Amino acid sequence: MEDFEQVENLLLKEAENKIAKGEYTSAQELIGQVLKQSPEDGEAHYLLGTIAYRRGELDQAIQSLKRAITANPQHTDAMLSLSILYNDIGAYELGSETYNILQQTCQQQANFQDKRLNARIARHHIGLARIYTQYRRYDEALEEYSKAQQLAPSDAEIKVGIARLYLEKGDPQQAVAHLERIAAKHPEYTEAFIQLGLAHSAAGNKADALAALKKVAHVVGCKEIIEQYMRMLQ
Repeated sequence: MEDFEQVENLLLKEAENKIAKGEYTSAQELIGQVLKQSPEDGEAHYLLGTIAYRRGELDQAIQSLKRAITANPQHTDAMLSLSILYNDIGAYELGSETYNILQQTCQQQANFQDKRLNARIARHHIGLARIYTQYRRYDEALEEYSKAQQLAPSDAEIKVGIARLYLEKGDPQQAVAHLERIAAKHPEYTEAFIQLGLAHSAAGNKADALAALKKVAHVVGCKEIIEQYMRMLQ
């Protein structure tokens, strides 16, 4: 029995590698070998759900992820993926319910501080924040960004997202203050300087906008768009 479990783990690991390369048919064949012997293997159903999601087969993805959770109620990756999928299709209540179960499970497992899991959950909150922003529900968007920041406090992208939200709300001064702190702490993060330039411009600070953009005008891949912004300001 122990030998077969090792074989199963190897098959699933190889299937995961195939999925990462986009070789979904080969991955399904490997997963099928596992399910012949262990039809209720939670990881196998989770990987099938991942394949279905990447192929755009959302109904099948939901069914596979639900089956993975039924087989293994501690499968946090399946819960998180299902929560995100529900939000993708607009089933926000189901997404919230699944996410709440995920949080409870993580607390029970005492691994809620796991950085990898926290980063994935933070992406979930960022996605919700962007949806709220689209509908101009700024307070709720800010709440989601705050939750993401608590989980991944060093993630500069989240901080820039908050600054963009302030700009969207029509508060460029708050955006500038936020972005100046980010730029000082993450001088290598080009996007922070670009957004700082745009925020200064929105606040009417043309000289400061140009100064921020000039600091990253040399960055490969950004030069053209930065020069375009600078021409608009001059």
